[in-house]
Amino acid sequence: MISSITNTIYNGFVNIFVTDQQEKQEQILEPLTCIIKLGILYLKEDGTKLQIIGNSIHYYSPSVLQGTNRWIRGDNRNDLHNLSNPIKIALEWYTPSETTDISNLLSYAVKGLSKLGESYNIDNVSSLIGNTISHYINLITMALNKKPIELKDELKDDRNNSNVYKDIWTSDEIAIINKLFEIAITKKKENDSYEHYIKSIQSILNDKDEKIREIVHMKTTKIQQ
Repeated sequence: MISSITNTIYNGFVNIFVTDQQEKQEQILEPLTCIIKLGILYLKEDGTKLQIIGNSIHYYSPSVLQGTNRWIRGDNRNDLHNLSNPIKIALEWYTPSETTDISNLLSYAVKGLSKLGESYNIDNVSSLIGNTISHYINLITMALNKKPIELKDELKDDRNNSNVYKDIWTSDEIAIINKLFEIAITKKKENDSYEHYIKSIQSILNDKDEKIREIVHMKTTKIQQ
């Protein structure tokens, strides 16, 4: 156990120095993938928190080492601000009235964010992180209720960066993700095993993350040339 903790801390410090420059770069998150990963939080263990590394959202289950892992990787609660523009762009690109699949995915994201809020005890403790999570929930809820959302011009650069991801999802893939969510949530309510359905969703998302990394690498290579 002690050896495992020592290795985790050591690898974390190595990670800080080796990937310092990468960590300082702004994280680019694909909008719909971001929404789906927030939805997965609803199906995760209570107390699970987020971590953003390499233009991808990762999960940290509650454990003795959760705080240590997040600290040695340079994570803090302000990382949630990296979700802001992807969420807003997703609400521009995918309207709830477009399809039932999109409406459901946005609803799952609200549930996931609410569960994340419970991890930070935002109902009882006033904080920046609580305000941030509540803001995201309100934005998505307004979209679900077909209320107008004012998005600032500051999204312009992020829209331009994200446009290369706009066609990364097909309607069939979105429908499959929604169906997997429906089955998983039903099984959860019935106290049945649903982990395999989460893994199926994450497997599809891993493929999207890989494509996003390839796009980011290509763009970075062109800039450096």
